[in-house]
Amino acid sequence: MLISGLGTPPGPENPIWTLAKKYQLTNTYSDYDSIATFNETGAIDFTGLLDDYEDAYVTFEQDAGHILTANLQDRSARAGLSLAGWKPEKDAASQAVEWWEFDFEYSVPPVYHMLWHTLQNID
Repeated sequence: MLISGLGTPPGPENPIWTLAKKYQLTNTYSDYDSIATFNETGAIDFTGLLDDYEDAYVTFEQDAGHILTANLQDRSARAGLSLAGWKPEKDAASQAVEWWEFDFEYSVPPVYHMLWHTLQNID
């Protein structure tokens, strides 16, 4: 359970945090560095594709920063990932990695997200 903005004394407490404490909500740790991958036939290890995606994403973020600071025309995140070398169109394992890494994080696939808006999600 992640609750952001718990509040800072002497200010008000986040009411969601108040309810979480009242009802003793708990959380189970998710180890995102230890995941199992599957295809249509069962377990298969394609976690190396996660590293490939991360490598492309570094270039993707750099491109997004350049577009933002140079005040250039934005492009879709799909185009940005493609230019960074990530092209999962015909590979189911790569599509699954992209869902895990992008769709899950931004709640939309890259075709519906703008490139430099991804910078707003970096903590």
